[in-house]
Amino acid sequence: MKSGATIGYQIIKILSLIGSIIALFFIWMSFNEYWKVSVNGYTGGYPFGSVNETPWYYKNSSLYSYYNLFCGFLFLIGLVFTTLGFMKRKIIFSVAGTTIIILLIIINQISAGFQS
Repeated sequence: MKSGATIGYQIIKILSLIGSIIALFFIWMSFNEYWKVSVNGYTGGYPFGSVNETPWYYKNSSLYSYYNLFCGFLFLIGLVFTTLGFMKRKIIFSVAGTTIIILLIIINQISAGFQS
């Protein structure tokens, strides 16, 4: 039979791994979009302006790129919490980091529903 401390650490490892993978994916997506639109100036194929029923952050390319940069840093904060939880063996950091990441995904999807 495993002790409570060993089971607790296994939960920390699983939460940290899942949270880190999700956060890394969204960090990469957000920073990639920022780099593509803001730094490289690629705006072809993006429906900027009031072309269709687009989310509010598609108003112009600058707003879109800064929105993605901001989201990338928020997901980075979630990654830092999950990493701290793993390194310090503190379940509260892992839970906080994973919760931040899940809430950010939900908020990101809700904000995409708002029209400009």
